[in-house]
Amino acid sequence: MRRSVNNELILLLASEAIQVCDQNKAAYKQITRGIPPLFHHCILSGDFEMQLKKILLGAAMAVSVSAMGAGAASAATVFVGSWHVGDGALWTTNPTVYTAQEAAALLFGGVASDYAISTIDNQVANINNLAHVDGWGDGQYLTGTVAENFSLDSGPPGYNDPFGGPSYSAYVLDHSCFNRYSNINDVCAAGEPGVNYAFRINAVPEPATWALMITGFGLVGATLRRRRTVAA
Repeated sequence: MRRSVNNELILLLASEAIQVCDQNKAAYKQITRGIPPLFHHCILSGDFEMQLKKILLGAAMAVSVSAMGAGAASAATVFVGSWHVGDGALWTTNPTVYTAQEAAALLFGGVASDYAISTIDNQVANINNLAHVDGWGDGQYLTGTVAENFSLDSGPPGYNDPFGGPSYSAYVLDHSCFNRYSNINDVCAAGEPGVNYAFRINAVPEPATWALMITGFGLVGATLRRRRTVAA
């Protein structure tokens, strides 16, 4: 699938480059020596040079993005940190309800979909895509687990709304970290339940994609060198 996407982009690159040449060929004489066959019918000028650079750079970046979007084979998953569910705001303040992925994005940056969550440890190999949450009147999931994208806010917005139905959040001070009730600025005491481990998933272009990008940049350099030679 990625191969077909790359081929389509290469064809688009060629088509756009030829169109630029056709639009400017009246201003240039034919010079074929040292220029790739695709560009035999035109010589670079300042205006054409800028257009060509934009085409090549845009196509290279598009290939990279499409490879990432398609789920490139190589991806780096990195542990970025952990938190106790009870590190969140006090439940009586009616804090926002978060999934574990949303809490990770809040704490470490990015968006929820950037993260995988685990309840085991900080090792990538042990990621279980589960999370701990606390619930209004229900603390069972501080030791039990739910899906990493689970939260529940069944009433009006906010965790503390007993008349609207139950609420579950991965970042709220309720049934754990009781030392923080006397000093909200404290951190949860060691051994408290409800620790979630966050891992950031970063897509990395695979070797074939990097090769195409480098080829594009190389072509820009070659055409610029050719232009300087002709000008001399």
